Amino acid sequence: MDPVVIDKNKDLLPAQDYAFLREKGMEYIRELSGQIWTDHNLHDPGVTTLEVLCYALTDLGYRTGFDLQDLLTRPDGQFDPTGTSGLFPAHEVLPTAPLTIHDYRRLLLKIEGVRNAWLDPMMDSSGQGKGKQSEIPVFADCQSGELSFEPTNALGQKNQPLQINGLYKVLLELEIDDQLGSLNETLLVYQVPRGPIKGVIISIDSTDPAFISGKIDFGSEFQGVDSVLSVTPNGPHFDAQVRVNTTSGAILLNQLTIRVINARLNFMEEDIQVLPADIEAILEDNLAGNLIALFWKKQARRAQSIAAVCCVLDAHRNLSEDFLSIETVQAEGVSICADIELKADADIEEVQAQVHPVEVVAADPNHAGAQAFAGHGIGQLVLGGQHARPRIEKSLFRQLGDHFAFSLAPSDCHCVDQRTAAGCVNEFDQFIGRSLRLAFHW
Repeated sequence: MDPVVIDKNKDLLPAQDYAFLREKGMEYIRELSGQIWTDHNLHDPGVTTLEVLCYALTDLGYRTGFDLQDLLTRPDGQFDPTGTSGLFPAHEVLPTAPLTIHDYRRLLLKIEGVRNAWLDPMMDSSGQGKGKQSEIPVFADCQSGELSFEPTNALGQKNQPLQINGLYKVLLELEIDDQLGSLNETLLVYQVPRGPIKGVIISIDSTDPAFISGKIDFGSEFQGVDSVLSVTPNGPHFDAQVRVNTTSGAILLNQLTIRVINARLNFMEEDIQVLPADIEAILEDNLAGNLIALFWKKQARRAQSIAAVCCVLDAHRNLSEDFLSIETVQAEGVSICADIELKADADIEEVQAQVHPVEVVAADPNHAGAQAFAGHGIGQLVLGGQHARPRIEKSLFRQLGDHFAFSLAPSDCHCVDQRTAAGCVNEFDQFIGRSLRLAFHW
């Protein structure tokens, strides 16, 4: 074992060698002022200043000889405060606000829960993209020399419309939650986990203006269902009123709409009859994973994501810019139909077992159908409409029917009428460019 000693004859680096630095300093003094500065003894104040400088340089050379990680952190491995270390984060050193639409999109994509974002500069389509719309049309009244909200002046002449820049509409695509489904819509799809209609798939939403306008505080913690005030059949759905308890007090969920999506648990059986009493029992359920708790959780997640976007945009808003609205992409229900002819010796139940669980296509990435979808940018399709893939281009959407026809064709199928499937898809061209919620009917 080598002895732990300090070698007094060790060669030092120039930055750490005091004698070397002092001698170099004296050489510069003689070269630059040798004619007027001749006293280089220790008592001279200039020499004293040189020696202090050399000592400071050796101390600095010693410190910079450490590893970078030792220089930037304390002995406990933590960073010093920025005021001490001088290492400020990028958002403080580079505080430039977003300038272009692409800058804003990049900023919004950093927010947790936001999958994509678009900013609409409110271009006036009637002006061939040259003008911009404002929230309220503003005109220049040349007759009176004032601004006006009226399109004509006192003489009945047309006022000149003003184009106001800096006003944007924001469109968001939020994430897809495995339990809550697409957060782009308020509707929740729910499979009843217990009770006489166990397995039935229903959906719940609200048409209450207070709910739609965001006046209900979903930021408070849900504590349970207080009471179900009413459940009324209304054509194909049920209308309901539910009072819930939250940390901020009791809140009334008004104009709830509950629809039965799938009441047939087996294709060989009849649909289960869903009565108002069954819906009331589901709404009153306070056990884990109950309908109202999940519905509240979904609205809270949506509100949280939109509030985060609003906060970020307000913090980075440039002068004379504002955001008129922040909305999520809409979901459209699309049905894909297919006729399947079986061979004479086919086992109907076996074929049904292979055909019916379309969810396998989404759940199993190795499924042939899933690979076909992935190759065309279509990644998530789930029975019942819980998942959506927004903004599918028209060409890809038209091919969807062909891919489904192939993926749904087990070995016992004589043929799958692809023309029927593709034809149904082609009828929905008006939905291109919007979020799609796919449902399958047999």
